[in-house]
Amino acid sequence: MNDRPKDAQTSALARKLSQYFDPEIEDLRHLAALEADARVLPAGAEIVKQNAPYGESAVILEGWCLRYKLLPGGDRQVINFLLPGTFVGLHGALFETADHGVSALTRCRLAFFDQQTIAQVFRARPRLAVAISWDHAREEALIIERLASLGRRDAYERLAHLLVELALRISWRQPAQRPLLLPITQAVIADTLGLSLVHVSRTIQRLREEGLIENSAQRGILLRDLDGLKAVCGYDETYLHRTRLPEKMRKVFEG
Repeated sequence: MNDRPKDAQTSALARKLSQYFDPEIEDLRHLAALEADARVLPAGAEIVKQNAPYGESAVILEGWCLRYKLLPGGDRQVINFLLPGTFVGLHGALFETADHGVSALTRCRLAFFDQQTIAQVFRARPRLAVAISWDHAREEALIIERLASLGRRDAYERLAHLLVELALRISWRQPAQRPLLLPITQAVIADTLGLSLVHVSRTIQRLREEGLIENSAQRGILLRDLDGLKAVCGYDETYLHRTRLPEKMRKVFEG
């Protein structure tokens, strides 16, 4: 379609939401408006500060971010990994103060917008608002699955499950290279899975000895055998909800 906005084919947000519904030209124009103010941030940059007032919202265009919670003693629990096409800080439209933080795990490019802009999108494009709600519902499902891992999977299964999940989330957005490299360190894994660095190191060594992964302090975790990792944890991807807009919802908008 020649009259689509210039960034329609390259927008991480448009690609992600297109997995759920078929955006119309006007939907793509609204998404392009959300991505107009792009800024590059270095790894470690704070995007949302816990216990501070919310500022602008953003969408990740490139790179990885972490959603996390800081405890009074200074310990950090990583809640989720935020990949390209993910919104950051939309809670600011509903709450005044951030109850968690978001930081850049890698060098990132994010597009920032104010709360009035997203409110206008919701008002003007209800079908697009439903797609954005789907995206947030999927993140809730990811967090529920992480909670199940923390409570009921051992360290070996937890790590395998996390690596498979990240691999599938990446491949859904773009064709994944093989073998797949995940830019995560042992410290980040420890904060995500509630394990000590020593326990993480031992578990990585076991997976490496079994030929499932390789690891490098500089590069991250290299996945060698995705099917083998799935077998370790009995992976069930239902919670990723790779679904299209349900027929009942399509009829609402078409009617």
